[in-house]
Amino acid sequence: MFHFRTFLLRLFAACVLLIPSASAFASHLVGGELGYVYLGPSPLGNGYGRYEIVLNLHINCNSQSEVPYFQQMLSESADGMLSAGIYIQDPDQPDADKLLFLEIDLPLLDSTTVQPEVPPGCTIGDDICLKKGVFRTVVDLPPSAGGYHLFSQLCCRIIGLANLSNPATDGIGYYAFIPPTDIPNTSPEFFAIPTPFPCIGDTTTYLNTASDADGDELVFSFAHPYLSLSNLVFAGDPLPTTLEWPLATASYVPNFSPTEPFGPTGAAIIDPATGISLYAPNNIGLYIVVVEVREYRNGQLIGISRRDVQVQSVSCGGPVPNTAPELSAGTALTYEIEAGANLCTDLVFTDAEGQALSLAAYGPILDPVLTVPTATLSAPITAPGSLTTTFCWNTSCDQGREQPYLFSTSVTDQGCPTKTIDVAFQVLVRVGPGMITGAAAVCANSSGYSYTIDDPGTDPPVWIVSGGTLTSGQGTDSITVDWGALGTGTITVTTTNSNGCTGGSVLNVQIGTTIPVDLGPAITLCSGDSVQLGAPATGNWTWTPVEGLSNANIADPMASPATSTLYTVNVSENGCTGSGSVQVDVVTAPVVDLGADLNLCNGDSVQLGTGGAGNWNWIPTNGLDDATAPAPMASPGNTTEYIAYVTLNGCTDSDTLLVVVTGNPSADAGPDAWLCTGSSITLDGVGGGSASWTPALGLDDPTSLTPLATPDVTTTYVLTITDGLGCSATDTTTITVGDDPFVDAGADLSLCVGQTANLQGAVSGGAGFAWSPVEGLDDATLLTPVASPSTTTLYTLTATVDTCTASDQVLVTVQTLGAEAFTFRVEPGCDSIRAFLRAEVGGADLLWDLGDGTTSTASSFQHYFQYGQPIVVSLTATDASGCSATSTVQLPTDTLPDLTDARAPNVFTPNGDGVNDVFSPLPENVGRCATLIVLNRWGQKVFESFGNNVRWDGHDPGGQVCVPGTYYYTFTLRELQWQGSVELIR
Repeated sequence: MFHFRTFLLRLFAACVLLIPSASAFASHLVGGELGYVYLGPSPLGNGYGRYEIVLNLHINCNSQSEVPYFQQMLSESADGMLSAGIYIQDPDQPDADKLLFLEIDLPLLDSTTVQPEVPPGCTIGDDICLKKGVFRTVVDLPPSAGGYHLFSQLCCRIIGLANLSNPATDGIGYYAFIPPTDIPNTSPEFFAIPTPFPCIGDTTTYLNTASDADGDELVFSFAHPYLSLSNLVFAGDPLPTTLEWPLATASYVPNFSPTEPFGPTGAAIIDPATGISLYAPNNIGLYIVVVEVREYRNGQLIGISRRDVQVQSVSCGGPVPNTAPELSAGTALTYEIEAGANLCTDLVFTDAEGQALSLAAYGPILDPVLTVPTATLSAPITAPGSLTTTFCWNTSCDQGREQPYLFSTSVTDQGCPTKTIDVAFQVLVRVGPGMITGAAAVCANSSGYSYTIDDPGTDPPVWIVSGGTLTSGQGTDSITVDWGALGTGTITVTTTNSNGCTGGSVLNVQIGTTIPVDLGPAITLCSGDSVQLGAPATGNWTWTPVEGLSNANIADPMASPATSTLYTVNVSENGCTGSGSVQVDVVTAPVVDLGADLNLCNGDSVQLGTGGAGNWNWIPTNGLDDATAPAPMASPGNTTEYIAYVTLNGCTDSDTLLVVVTGNPSADAGPDAWLCTGSSITLDGVGGGSASWTPALGLDDPTSLTPLATPDVTTTYVLTITDGLGCSATDTTTITVGDDPFVDAGADLSLCVGQTANLQGAVSGGAGFAWSPVEGLDDATLLTPVASPSTTTLYTLTATVDTCTASDQVLVTVQTLGAEAFTFRVEPGCDSIRAFLRAEVGGADLLWDLGDGTTSTASSFQHYFQYGQPIVVSLTATDASGCSATSTVQLPTDTLPDLTDARAPNVFTPNGDGVNDVFSPLPENVGRCATLIVLNRWGQKVFESFGNNVRWDGHDPGGQVCVPGTYYYTFTLRELQWQGSVELIR
């Protein structure tokens, strides 16, 4: 096609990073993750498991944050800690609400600040700041068949979130699940702290990758953000005793959802295997994105963890001028090696703009504390334009496992804005034969059972069979077994890979004829409790009656009968059958409910509980008149948690009651203050309880801790604080009332750019004064400084006498034309250059100087310039106030070849459909000096044109349709000539 050079001059343009103002944010929480680490059996030897509970919390620490430090947040808690609840999962009622088992305190153990590295001179992202606080503690948990739910909550999200409906009032819920005790597990750990600021209209990668210490399979997905269970939750507030299930989730703004967190015009994609995400928001704003990680072991879901994080999209001044680095197309993302082998590979990253690159890497296999032998990344970690680092890992035999290892890299350039590519790599280290496939339950004295492995290794597999006879296949990947008498059989296979690493697999086989069913002796069950019948086993099981059973068709149902019941079971498997029965006797059990916690004034007494049948024992005994009575009187000297244990018919129940002992509340009316006549001040009262101020005269709300006071005369206010127990305390503050000073900033002024004028300020005698802002003033310590602002400025003169102040303002208007600009486009002609000029200034007189003696006052027009002459164009605009500005552009000396580029198509289809019907080397006309001649393949002229008509419609000079085929053309434009061929297709 014909190429025109276009010039666009925009004067006084600016690129502005649009970040909402501080007033739009009412809080500081950005997000976080709740997880745990299994530390092994409790050293106390009580059969408990020891876990480290970890809450990673992220807060906003930039200049707009109300609470930029964790210590400020924790000051809302009496103990300076966050809290988390551990709730019990009932395996018989998996969808029931969860009951609080234990509330734990999480102290702040570490804090890290993360800010994007912004290149010099770049402002995009320079005010983004994130702090990560690590809160953790260790707890011992008793064995559980259902597992535990972890939950913590805080208030509040940042006001102004674009995708949530109620961010100002909805708290945040943090959640994770611990599987049953017989499945030791550590939750996944996310690699990096989230600090994204994607540009609108651009696609940004985001590192949501996590690693799992147990080698479990991880599946990543976007999820619904959880709510707190109560509004306005502060650090240290008690957690609810019941975790409502399912957990409450936040409401989205219409057209937003977990999988569309940026709305229908944006996009969000997550890799379910690695967690690497792509974000493409199209609007400026703050968005909540939640990533859920599910852990699978042997195909079973065993754990759930989440990351809840805020993403801030910003304007980068129009189309993003910088592209992200790229991973070389020849670099693999997944690798597979045998245990004991060494893997070395180059990871190559390039930057289209040639900017310096820096690399950061994450993953436990790169950490010498977590992984030995450790994988390494060679230097460099910074390089200009292109970066190549070598990943090497010399694995050991014991590092083989079924799931791949993950590590990730983040490569960042030095553009404005900086751009980062996040890449996750997977390394599968194989060892052993894999699982043994075949029947796990067989009948006694049966034969011909086949068992197979999928990886026989380099040496012949070694099979060992107990309880039966290996009849064929030793040394191969498949064997045949004849089973013997009733009992348990075992198949073990061991293989060795090419690196000498040995691995094995075991399959236990149940051998039966008549299946023995021994359900044990009769069971005494307390009313309301459950008991597990039988034991886990294969086969077809049928229990009768079905009342009170969680599932009448499994080997080990949970039984919760309302009355004494004889349960009978029949079982069959592979032609073998069996039966058994067990008596479950239900006896009356005590029900202990001590009611709500109590508040008690120091020195007072209160009766605990309401009594009931059974043997009662209270712990501790201090402060009780009778520790074995159903309803003792309690007079504790300090806050005490009492536990009542009641035994009836051999059944025991317990409940806990907290008696909070408080003394007189504290009252602090705040410091004395000086107030100017007619002004107001907020009293700064502090106290725990209801407030009452006297006198009430001059107060907007005498029952508020912080009323607005507007006294006419000096007044002493008395604050009385009364707590819920009727205890009270008082304190006073005196507000001294004085007079305001006189101040006059003078009359408003109007100036052109570059002019100056004296301000005419005046204040009462003896008053101090100050001008603000000081920019544009020669001496801000004078009442009449010389003002020469570059833009319209509102100056404020403030006078001060003691603590009373008064102010007045003067507006100095600087008359400007705004953004003086014009567009200037040129295109070639036969004899001269044709220019199109248009002013973009309204409401002003215009004077064009075209540099060749020609002037114009039009807002838009055309002009012709000579080839080979420099072009200098100036526009002077003068507004109604007489202020003017001039803009100038200069183009280089051009010739016709400089401005001309004929690019004819190589095919056209003159079939009358309106698309590609005409062949022409030029899209537009240039004058009479153009000639087009078209010949067929025999050299016969089928078309010739002169001047502006250089378009061939596929007909010959006689108007006949030319046949399809190849035609040859010569196009001449003055001394320039192009030749080529074109294919005519109909």
